[in-house]
Amino acid sequence: MIIKSAKDMTRYSGLKIEASYNLEKKCLILLEKNYECICGLKCNHFPVIKSFDDKEYTFTLSNNGYTLPDYRRKRYAKKIKRIIIKNKKNQIDCIIQNMKKSKVKHYDLHHNGKNVCINEQGVISIIDFDIAVINDNPLTKEIEWSHRWEGRGKNEWKKSKFKQSLNKNIYYERIKWKINDQLRKICGIL
Repeated sequence: MIIKSAKDMTRYSGLKIEASYNLEKKCLILLEKNYECICGLKCNHFPVIKSFDDKEYTFTLSNNGYTLPDYRRKRYAKKIKRIIIKNKKNQIDCIIQNMKKSKVKHYDLHHNGKNVCINEQGVISIIDFDIAVINDNPLTKEIEWSHRWEGRGKNEWKKSKFKQSLNKNIYYERIKWKINDQLRKICGIL
């Protein structure tokens, strides 16, 4: 189990601590409610809320393994064995399908992989949903800016129609690429 305290995300997303906590809680509840494992591993690719405290803004969550930077550090220091990812493509497809089904978009997948986890059984997970969008409704201008620009260059944005672009799968294709790229670069997983 992991205990997570919500943070004030005003600097990054424009969300104060309560709004950040409620957004992550709502995302995780939606993901769990709509979850269907299609990768064949009978696992969950997102944290599961075990308990929460609305006054202290804390969660007790399932442990989804090592973040990619932690995994890399521990492997380099020879503190853990190499993890073999099982059915990587199917796992990533499962993650994407469940995010689509729940209408959740994660806008905090860093290039360093800090919000992607792998556990010792080779399961890939996405964590940290405090900068996200549900039902294509950004809660702040900062999140809306990320939402609008996702998958487009400056010239494309000027020419595109925002509502039409939301219906396309540009976001989900980009997420697939990001997860694959992070696994390859950070962990040497092909």
